[in-house]
Amino acid sequence: MSEEAPSLSTAHSYLGYALHTEFQPVVSAAHMRSVGGEALLRATGGPGGEIGPLDLFAKAAVRRESKLLHDVSLEAHLQHCAAAIGPDRWIFLNCQPEALRLESDGRSALQRTVARYGLASTRIVIEVLEDAAFSNEDVTVSIKEHQSEGFLVAIDDFGTGSSNFDRVWGVRPDFVKLDRSLVHRASLSRSDRRVAKLLISMIHRMGAMVVAEGVETSEEALAMMDADVDFLQGFYFSPPVVDCELAIARAENVVRDLWPALGRLNNEVGAQERAHMASVRNMLLAAVRIFQSTKSLLAAARQLFQAPNALTCMLLDHRGIQVGEAIHREVVPGADRLRPLAKSSGANWSRRPYFKDAIRREGRPVVHGPHYSLLSGAFIYTMAVTMDVGAAQMVLCADFRVDSEELSITLIDFAA
Repeated sequence: MSEEAPSLSTAHSYLGYALHTEFQPVVSAAHMRSVGGEALLRATGGPGGEIGPLDLFAKAAVRRESKLLHDVSLEAHLQHCAAAIGPDRWIFLNCQPEALRLESDGRSALQRTVARYGLASTRIVIEVLEDAAFSNEDVTVSIKEHQSEGFLVAIDDFGTGSSNFDRVWGVRPDFVKLDRSLVHRASLSRSDRRVAKLLISMIHRMGAMVVAEGVETSEEALAMMDADVDFLQGFYFSPPVVDCELAIARAENVVRDLWPALGRLNNEVGAQERAHMASVRNMLLAAVRIFQSTKSLLAAARQLFQAPNALTCMLLDHRGIQVGEAIHREVVPGADRLRPLAKSSGANWSRRPYFKDAIRREGRPVVHGPHYSLLSGAFIYTMAVTMDVGAAQMVLCADFRVDSEELSITLIDFAA
């Protein structure tokens, strides 16, 4: 059982500034509810009025009182949030390295403060900047010590400065918080969203959940949800406010309203994809018939090149080995720098997913993409289909430029 929370004064101060907490919810896109929120320090009423937390910590650093200010901040945050947000939500706390260092009793200031408030360590998410997590070996050790005690860890502002997957992988955080610059960029175009989706997928494969922070518009929120982010945080859902319950209610209403909008968007994109792919599929099947009757890849390519976004046509044998050179519709400007890749007869493409799926789905066209093609200098998708040529089985493949920013193909398997 937890010990009873102490009845401390609600007034916290430093250098004449009154310190208090504002709360910004973190919402789960899938659950459509708040899973907790970040406690943010505010300082008012001192010399010159309000001061930003970074400036206040800068003053404390000059006075060699960073740890003192951090300890007072932790008291303010936990006193404000512990009861207000309920036992089933996380409290995200920005932590200075000093607060995590283990002292002579084997505990940190954070551990002692959390214990005084009778809180389970599993309710606390320690937010650390990536550089801070790796600047000192003692800090890295103490982070792992806190994890072993049940605290959760979030790497903050990932995507800025010297962000490094290898370093993050070493800490094995529970959360990675994407910097606002990445969130905004993902909303600008479908190609930027694809990159964000790959980034989020890589973080998931590392065993961490992903928080998109700094979300300020519906476009950014929808882009992140479409990219499969786990959690969302930002002014679009709620600004930081003192009233935790009000912030949570506001944020949950917003995230619930986003799902219908995302559904409508996906339905529109799906209809566009289906119409586009049906046309190209028919061209591919016509090209198969032409090749089977003429044994001419050039003749088959002419059929495929009726599609204005068709780029390349090539032939693979049943092992995935390219038969002859690919036929290109046009020369890509600047292709000279990639001349070593231009000739590909005999190349082994058996690892490519479009080849594997075409073999598995014999006679049925499959589509993979989008992916970036160096030779084409563009995002493309690849359509492939197996065909019988005499006694042999071969695979006809074609690359198409992604002309529409809205195409979001990952795999389409056409019914025969």
